[in-house]
Amino acid sequence: LDSPDSPDFQRKIMIYNSVAEIYEAIDNTRSELIARTENLTEAEQNRRANGEGWSAANVLEHLAKTEAGLVPLFFK
Repeated sequence: LDSPDSPDFQRKIMIYNSVAEIYEAIDNTRSELIARTENLTEAEQNRRANGEGWSAANVLEHLAKTEAGLVPLFFK
């Protein structure tokens, strides 16, 4: 297990000390997601585990729509 003081532990349980840290975590997560998915083939993008559930493309679309829906709420 990670030490509670380690950055990895704090990231996993979302302990942030400022809004800037939250933005940094979001940016880091987005970068990691892009790195892990940008080179997937179309077949890999659309493959569903055991032929059921969401594909990687479905998950990415959901994340994009969720983010697009949440961002305007911060500026009301």
